[in-house]
Amino acid sequence: MNCRNCGAENADTNNVCIYCGQPLRGNANYSQPNPNQQVQAGPQVGQPIHITLNTNPNVNPQPHPYSNIPLKSKLVALILCVLLGGLGIHRFYLGKAGTGILWLLTGGLFGIGWIVDIILIATGSMTDSMGRPLTWN
Repeated sequence: MNCRNCGAENADTNNVCIYCGQPLRGNANYSQPNPNQQVQAGPQVGQPIHITLNTNPNVNPQPHPYSNIPLKSKLVALILCVLLGGLGIHRFYLGKAGTGILWLLTGGLFGIGWIVDIILIATGSMTDSMGRPLTWN
């Protein structure tokens, strides 16, 4: 069931969106908007805007599916790239098997990709296969 507020797909638990806390369509508390109801204008320039944070205790956001997988080390990736970059070993370490095979078969894209990868890892622009940044651990 998709949330009417944020559009996220939710399992039917408590009829409340697990991401934004709004009631789902099947909830008895949900009512269709009244087309005859007059809509109040928003705040005017210079008036304060009041924001209410969701404090619904029933909302239990789900952790990211990859949150329990440890981050990859920038130091290990850099050492592997400098020593064995032509073989693409650093790319296998980062979980990028497809480009690792390409580096292995082409000698690190004929040496150019190898040099580019050293620069990317050293500057912190390289990520692992899940798009997470490397750490200095």
